[in-house]
Amino acid sequence: MIPQFDLRDFESDKEGFAQEFGKAFHDFGFVSLKGHGIPQRTLNAAARNATQFFEQPDDVKSRYWQKGMEGITSYTKNFEQARGAKLVDLKEEWFIRTRLPEGHPMAAR
Repeated sequence: MIPQFDLRDFESDKEGFAQEFGKAFHDFGFVSLKGHGIPQRTLNAAARNATQFFEQPDDVKSRYWQKGMEGITSYTKNFEQARGAKLVDLKEEWFIRTRLPEGHPMAAR
């Protein structure tokens, strides 16, 4: 089962929440979040749009790949092999990430 976290629990135990959150990513790879305040209609629309995009043929999706923008904003198809796995992960991703202003401490990451 996918680990689920309620973001409203963060304030009552920041350290414990962070430890468990990090462990879930380490052990499982992703999590499910609730208590984030995003309206259900927005989540439903995002799920519909993602499904429509990823159901398209590879040649259509690959038009959205932008060299040098991997992990920032573009479509990416990975053939990574997870630690301990015998087969490659046929993962597809669509990234949209905010660009931080020059000089921001996290901008170099």
